[in-house]
Order: sequence, then structure tokens, then C-alpha cells
Amino acid sequence: MAALLAAYRTYREIADQLGVSHGTVGNDAAVIREEWKRRANHDFDAHVAEELAKLDQLERSVLPKALAGAADQGPLLSAVDRELAIMGRRAKLLGLDRHMRVESAHAVEYRTRLDTEIEALLEEMRDSG
Repeated sequence: MAALLAAYRTYREIADQLGVSHGTVGNDAAVIREEWKRRANHDFDAHVAEELAKLDQLERSVLPKALAGAADQGPLLSAVDRELAIMGRRAKLLGLDRHMRVESAHAVEYRTRLDTEIEALLEEMRDSG
């Protein structure tokens, strides 16, 4: 049945081909789709873990260079750039940037609202005094 679902057959077509009821196809399709989701999540988690392991390995080779001072700053700055790129990729994989952006957006929104309220109070004070 999974192959028929993957081939975009309708429940009616699947039921007719397999000689089962439309309801049976619906119930079985739900179970199959849940299994597909479980596998996709597992594959995604495994991929993220593999990418994080690669980043860790790269970081182990780059970080000492990034932290070491050098007479010629070119290699040092290049190592720092690589380290920051590794850190940025890790943050994206883990979704860390998204949370920071949301907090920043709220802070900006709060700051804007606060500024407006302060300006209104100052204007009110000027008008009354």
C-alpha cells in the first residue's frame, strides 16, 4: 500500500486494487504516513548529528590557530573567520539564531513602544508645565 500512496493513487483506487474498504485504506495510510514521518525525523536527526560531528572536528583543528597570536595576523584572522563560520553553521543547524532573532524583534518592539510612551509623557509634561 505504501508504494500506491507514494504513487499518488487515490484511496478509492487503492481500495479497488487491493480489494479492501475505503476505511481500511484510510486507517492503513495514516499508519504508513506516521512511519514515514518517524523515519524522516530520524534521518534528519542523524544528519544533524553527523554535521555537528564534522563541525566539531573542523573546530578542533581551527580553534587553536584562531586563539593563538601570530606575528603575521593574516593566518590568525583567517582562522578566526573559519571558527566564526563553523560556529554560525552550528547555530543554524541547532536553530539557535532563530530564537535570538525573535528575542531581538521583541526587544526592538518593546523599545519602540517604550520610546513612544516616554515621548508622550514628556510632551504631556511640557504641555502641563
